[in-house]
Amino acid sequence: MKLKGLLEEFKVIPICHYEDMVLHRIYDCVPVKLDCPGFEAPHFKMFVLLQVHFSHTQLPANLTADQVIVLEMVLNMLSACVVSSMDLSQMCVQSMWEMDSPLKQSPHFTMEVINCCKEAGIESVYDTMEMEDDRWNALLQMDMHDVAIFVNSYLTLDVSHELVKGEYMAGTPILMHRAPDDDQTVVTPFYPLKKMVSWWLVIGEPSMCQLHVIKCVTVSKDLHMKLKFSLPKGTHSLKLYVICDLYVGADHNLSVEPIDIAEGEESDSDEDTSDKDMEE
Repeated sequence: MKLKGLLEEFKVIPICHYEDMVLHRIYDCVPVKLDCPGFEAPHFKMFVLLQVHFSHTQLPANLTADQVIVLEMVLNMLSACVVSSMDLSQMCVQSMWEMDSPLKQSPHFTMEVINCCKEAGIESVYDTMEMEDDRWNALLQMDMHDVAIFVNSYLTLDVSHELVKGEYMAGTPILMHRAPDDDQTVVTPFYPLKKMVSWWLVIGEPSMCQLHVIKCVTVSKDLHMKLKFSLPKGTHSLKLYVICDLYVGADHNLSVEPIDIAEGEESDSDEDTSDKDMEE
């Protein structure tokens, strides 16, 4: 749904009168072709303008302005592709839609059972972990053996993070330490293949719709990870997302203390390189 919404935004890219003929001439010069090019479609215009950008080819002024719009939008779309791939991984392994209840992952949890749980205030797998056996039996009236195996294997990752203290300037690497700790034994009742659980570590800035770090890791017992990234000048409110590629509802969404970034300075090595270029 995130990706679909961003794709809809490309419809705002205009196709002007007679522009299809200009696009046709440009399309003849780009390296990647389509089986059925649509010279009057906004997505095709985006496809051509990106190739022109990659090829360092000059454009007419009106198309240059449209190319700027495309470049601004495409990075948000690529970020959405990354996030959507994580969601899709969970959906494939757990055999469920993104909007489905996390309880659907549990064996024997039909829609009727899920609705009964919702009425009792049970919304997540974590809620089921806190239920006493007597309440389970009274509410569900089913063989709990398979459910217990799944619930006991559901990952409860303990995550801590620490931003390395310092005075940061634009372009300066920033370090964040992140430490999860858990046993990674998994149960996937709806997935016919063996699957090792992986975690995506993502540092993002929601207000800017930007992702600064993406890293995929596996955890055996514990893992200490350093994430390095840089930021432009200004104050930044970041989020640390720890996303499971296997279980739905096991993700973590952690706020990071605001970071003030001062204006960057040219390094001595950059100045030396500049001086050499001038001498040459």
